[in-house]
Amino acid sequence: MDLISFVSLYFNSVLEIFEFLDLDKDKSTCMAKDDLAQLEGQIVDAAAGGIYKVKLENDVQISAKLCGKMRRFNIRVVVGDKVTVGVSPYDPSHGLIMYRHK
Repeated sequence: MDLISFVSLYFNSVLEIFEFLDLDKDKSTCMAKDDLAQLEGQIVDAAAGGIYKVKLENDVQISAKLCGKMRRFNIRVVVGDKVTVGVSPYDPSHGLIMYRHK
């Protein structure tokens, strides 16, 4: 895969993420967790510092970390788990693991 096709694939996936978002302009500038785009994916790699590599359903790989409740209740995530990731519209290359599917 050459660089041009990779960049076009990346920007197409970013546009798909933005299509999921329906932000109301009258809200305050602070984002809530409800404003994140919920995407399904699978854990590919567990890196140091609690960072995970997640491959989304549209074959885009992002880095994600566990949300606070998952850390609080000591929910374990291993390679191969199916997860729901919240992705911010401001930085779609990073996400927040919200739920681990059984």
